[in-house]
Amino acid sequence: MITRNISQHTKEGCFENDLLRELLQYDHMGIPLFMDGRRKSPRSIARACTVAEGWGYMRDYRTDRDGHISRVDFDYVRNPADTDPKGQRY
Repeated sequence: MITRNISQHTKEGCFENDLLRELLQYDHMGIPLFMDGRRKSPRSIARACTVAEGWGYMRDYRTDRDGHISRVDFDYVRNPADTDPKGQRY
């Protein structure tokens, strides 16, 4: 049980660090980052993606007329089978 928790934490840590590095590169290039419609820092997005319950976040890359990335959006996506606390489907 302890090994499983440690390995799970390590995988999440690697994912968060890799994602953070990628997002910091976008930020350094001046590409704005959004999460659920609000501008966010690379660190807050990486952390939210790591701890997201349910399904997680889907990326949406927006491009300019020349095909260069001009914005990256992260939108929360739920599993259609998930239900809210009252038992209603989302």
